[in-house]
Amino acid sequence: MNNTETAAGLRKRGYSPGQADLAMNRAVQDGEYALGRHRVSYGYDGGQGGFRITPLPWSGDPELSPVPLPAAGAIALEEILEIIEAVDAHLDGAVAEAYRNQPLAQDWARIAKVTEEAGEAISELIAITGQNPRKGVHSTQTALLKELGDVVCTGLFAIQHFTKDADATWAVFLEALAKAMSRVPGKSPFPPESGMTGQAGPFTDGLTSDENGRRLP
Repeated sequence: MNNTETAAGLRKRGYSPGQADLAMNRAVQDGEYALGRHRVSYGYDGGQGGFRITPLPWSGDPELSPVPLPAAGAIALEEILEIIEAVDAHLDGAVAEAYRNQPLAQDWARIAKVTEEAGEAISELIAITGQNPRKGVHSTQTALLKELGDVVCTGLFAIQHFTKDADATWAVFLEALAKAMSRVPGKSPFPPESGMTGQAGPFTDGLTSDENGRRLP
């Protein structure tokens, strides 16, 4: 991105013009600069300098992470898509060596992770209802909701694993949302101009597959 695009992108993410200028100047000097929840990097591609804005990694523990959690409604769609891309790249890139040369194994693992998170949500439901007589009631609805949030995120990351395109991943999510909305009496799914038409699936819509639907390397 050029200077104007980068400054606009940082302001869209909630930073002031002064913070944007500081981050860009420091990135030019040092190669990169951490600004809040983002890293601003500067480098050359084809002999031309440009900036890149990426979300900083999150440790997964709000108590340990240097990255503050965004307030509700304060995170833009563009930033959500960046996070989906960054987390997916980390999950595939930092996986154990045994998986790196076995793409089908990693495919199974990424989908199985959704089931694992769903199992943890079920465990919390058991805990807050006291279904296990030996343990009784020993959790909270807050813990249950957090586990359900993990299920949603893990599902999006699994879709991204197959699409490798955050826009396509979001389109799959919106397609499912539109399908759910269409089943509500008196409600209509998203209007045609929103692009919610056709069918979306993990082995179609732009993915590299053979005629039998098998994903190609």
